[in-house]
Amino acid sequence: MKKALAIVLIFMIIGIVAIVIPLSIRYDYVQYDKDMQYHAMSLDSGDLLGEYQGVQTKVIGSNINRVFSALTPSSRVRLFKTPDVDPESRLTLLFPDNARFDVYPSLTDSDIAYVYYQYQSKRRWLYISNLDTMNWLKKAISPEGLANENIVVSE
Repeated sequence: MKKALAIVLIFMIIGIVAIVIPLSIRYDYVQYDKDMQYHAMSLDSGDLLGEYQGVQTKVIGSNINRVFSALTPSSRVRLFKTPDVDPESRLTLLFPDNARFDVYPSLTDSDIAYVYYQYQSKRRWLYISNLDTMNWLKKAISPEGLANENIVVSE
C-alpha cells in the first residue's frame, strides 16, 4: 500500500511540475513584452542611449522602432545559464526607466545574439538567432542611424 501511494505521489509531483514550469516560462515571456511596452512609454520622459565601442548616442526617430523590433522577436528563447560571450564586443542600450540591455554576438555563429536584460530585480539572458540582431542594433544606434541620424553624446 505504501509503495502504491508513493508511486501516485511521484506521478502527482511530476504532473504538477509539468504544468508549473511551462506556465512560468510563458508568464516570463509575456511579462518581458509588457516590460518592453513600459520601456517604450518611458521614452516620453527621457532618451534611449546606445553605446557601442566607446561611442554613445542618443537614439532618435524610427531608429527606436528598429531597436524594439530587434529586441522583441517572437523567436527569442530564455537561457537559464550564462553563455560564453566577449565583453569587449558588447552593445549597450539604456532606457530612461533604468532598464539595461547588453547585447553580445555569439563567439561561434555570426547570426546569433545574446541579450542580457536588467530591469529592477530582473536579470535575464535571451538567445536570438537568424535575425541578424547584432548588425541591426549596431546600425540603429550608430551616429548615422538607419532612417535618420542619431545624436552623438560622447566618443
